[in-house]
Amino acid sequence: MKIKRISVLLTLMLAIGTFFSSLAFAEVQPQKNLVALGDSVTYGWHLAQYQPQPSTLAFPYLIESDHYTVTKDISYPGWTSKQLLDAIQIPENLKAIKKANVVTVEIGYNDFFQTPEIAALLKNPSGPWTSDQVNAAKNAALKTAGNLGINLFAIIETIKQVNPKATIILYNLFDAFASGTPLNMFAEQIIPTVNQLVITSVANTTGANVADAYTAFNGHQTEYILPNDVHPNIKGHQILAGLANDILENLQQ
Repeated sequence: MKIKRISVLLTLMLAIGTFFSSLAFAEVQPQKNLVALGDSVTYGWHLAQYQPQPSTLAFPYLIESDHYTVTKDISYPGWTSKQLLDAIQIPENLKAIKKANVVTVEIGYNDFFQTPEIAALLKNPSGPWTSDQVNAAKNAALKTAGNLGINLFAIIETIKQVNPKATIILYNLFDAFASGTPLNMFAEQIIPTVNQLVITSVANTTGANVADAYTAFNGHQTEYILPNDVHPNIKGHQILAGLANDILENLQQ
């Protein structure tokens, strides 16, 4: 009887010891590093009234937050792809990218918004526009798309040169304008083509993973975009984070 009690006690002690050892091991596991590159969407613009720094409600901070921490958010409202390309050349930013396990890239909207012919349409969102205005905007968009492709390729190649092992998640462009509006109808003539011929092509060439923001937001603009704005609301950021979560989960399988 005594031997049996000792045996039970030893088994119990071993089980308790194993439990606390595994718990301690789990607690000391460091989180993986995520570096976010982008514009006002990555920055989380308009999620608060005063934003001297990126919002922690923005999608990069929601990506598998139990396993990843955003060690560097290299984004700013109004940035174009060229400005982002310039920003990642800064030594401290390259250093952060070098240590990243995951790098998200979300950029391109301002390339188009700042194209003069398209900016002219944005100033008069309800129209009517002349056919000359629309054709000029379409033609200008083609040139802008080409430059975006060049810059995106350079951004991703820079990441790969600094950190060949990083998982790169490249977001395509979503249409932020409510269905049926003049801007929505114009954007639908531009964005799907840019996503296919520029963003998907760059991803296929560089090995980046595409997060399909366009499909996720299509038809849901009133749910995912802030009122009278082009930026995602909190739900929209959750959707964007979910796209990255799905990619990371699939890569782990």
